[in-house]
Amino acid sequence: VHSSNLLVRCFEPGTKKIAKMAGLLYAPTFVMVLSKAAIGLWVTSVWSWRLRIETSFRAEGAKNLVQEFQKYGFPMWVMQLVGAVKGSCAAMLVISLLYPVPFFTLLGSAGILFLMCVAVGSHVKVGDAMERSLAAACMATLALIILAIDIIDPQAAAVDLVINSIGLLTALACATMVIFSYQKGDYNLDNYERLLEA
Repeated sequence: VHSSNLLVRCFEPGTKKIAKMAGLLYAPTFVMVLSKAAIGLWVTSVWSWRLRIETSFRAEGAKNLVQEFQKYGFPMWVMQLVGAVKGSCAAMLVISLLYPVPFFTLLGSAGILFLMCVAVGSHVKVGDAMERSLAAACMATLALIILAIDIIDPQAAAVDLVINSIGLLTALACATMVIFSYQKGDYNLDNYERLLEA
């Protein structure tokens, strides 16, 4: 068999051979892996080393995440709950790169989609410019893509050694960010400048 004919047969539309041959070469798997890693890294960065940093995605006038939640009118317990739920959902997506647990992919992506839609709504509620909700909209889109692929083609969530390696590197990067932030005191709410209560 001529090698180019073999390659063509492996890449024929509708075959699942490619998914078994090399997971990342199968387009839905590639998109799903990148989306899961991106969400894991982005959410972890927001809830770790960027907690006390002013960014262009914060609510207008907020210098840190505590002030951002104050701008939205949410109490601190809501911020803590959102952080725990977002972190858990992002962790489920990263873990699903290491172990193909369908429940983690489904719950993690659905949770991120819901929370990011609420984030966009919060920006709208306080009258922020649309570009301030761009990051949340992008994360919601990635979560929706993961959900759609998972529902349409569950085999796309299969893992192999390369995907495991990406998952492990993502998990290590996320853990490093959290440990670094813990050591800096980013999780101590007393270290935050707050908005004056009216």
